[in-house]
Amino acid sequence: MDIRLPEPADVGDAHWPHGPLPYDTYLTIHERSMQRLEDEGVVIENTLSIRNVRDSEPGTVIVSGELRCRFRVFIRVNTVLSVRYRRGLPYVQGDSYTYHAWVAPGGRTIIRYDNAHESEGLHCHLTDSGTGEELILPVPRGRLPTLEAFVRIADRLVREAQP
Repeated sequence: MDIRLPEPADVGDAHWPHGPLPYDTYLTIHERSMQRLEDEGVVIENTLSIRNVRDSEPGTVIVSGELRCRFRVFIRVNTVLSVRYRRGLPYVQGDSYTYHAWVAPGGRTIIRYDNAHESEGLHCHLTDSGTGEELILPVPRGRLPTLEAFVRIADRLVREAQP
């Protein structure tokens, strides 16, 4: 198995920027990305929600839910974004990420990016479709794929594994 991080070759802005984004810009990018994936038939059902947690300071936005995709692929998303204000406008920046793609039935993991284990930092769990072996690869700063790119990576890995 090639043990390099998968690259989303067919997506232009495939990695998250280092700095914060205006919240309105984030929402527009998210909505357009999900619409593209749905229009192309990659995403069949989208149950993601975007919630503002108002009782936190300076503020938190949580993106969570699941995507049902073609090839029986499911993707669970849980992203926590910090909200900071600049000149009175909200900006968001990711703090915590979990993108987890698996094939149903059976729940075989295809790929997962997360930083849920604080001591390990951001990393990628990648399953060898031939052996079932799981590899854990560190993800350098700036290499976390956008959600759209992650969906495309999972889609490509499943297509390539088919006979």
